Formats: sequence, structure tokens, C-alpha cells
Amino acid sequence: QKRVGKNGKIFTLCKFRTMVNNSEEDTGPVWAVKVVKG
Repeated sequence: QKRVGKNGKIFTLCKFRTMVNNSEEDTGPVWAVKVVKG
């Protein structure tokens, strides 16, 4: 992704998704449920 930094300078950012071990343990598969239900 291209982002605007200090003094308006554009820089390229590589964005990675951060996952925590057992992240769905308390909530369950929230994203999948929302997609299926619409």
C-alpha cells in the first residue's frame, strides 16, 4: 500500500495480518458467520 508520511512524503507499506493463537476460542468463527448470513 502507498501511504503518506511525514511532510507529505509517500512511502510503500507491506501490510501483514496479525493473528493471535486461538483467537476464535472465545468468540467463535465470527467472520465466517457474518459472511454466511450476509
